[in-house]
Amino acid sequence: MNTKRYYEVGDQNFVWPIIHHGMSNPDSNVYGIIMEKCRNDTLRALSGTRVCKTPEYIDKYVYSSYVRCMLIDNYADVLNYKEPLKKYLYEVTNGVFPGYFITNHLNFDPVLIKTNNGILFDHIKEESSYIFSIMKK
Repeated sequence: MNTKRYYEVGDQNFVWPIIHHGMSNPDSNVYGIIMEKCRNDTLRALSGTRVCKTPEYIDKYVYSSYVRCMLIDNYADVLNYKEPLKKYLYEVTNGVFPGYFITNHLNFDPVLIKTNNGILFDHIKEESSYIFSIMKK
């Protein structure tokens, strides 16, 4: 549903994005981040922010910049029984070019780690998470 409104996190109409099922599931959810050029319109006035810079200034700034997105990823350290999944930051960057748009398909593959911490008796610990992979188009 497109209401043409911005919602603050505390607003009753704000909905956190849900990532589940996966794209091959018929009940999959699509989640996207879309950025657009600043416009002096009703939404901008309602947000209480200042007037946009000139289109020339914005173009010069944007087309000499890039978009950087930091994601938490995991890797399996099979020799570390206490903490088998190690978290780290993965950076996805894209340039911005006039007349083009960039699409990144971000894949979060489910992972289940089973660790046996027992010495004499089995003591199996399960930890579920994901491992990130990217496909650029």
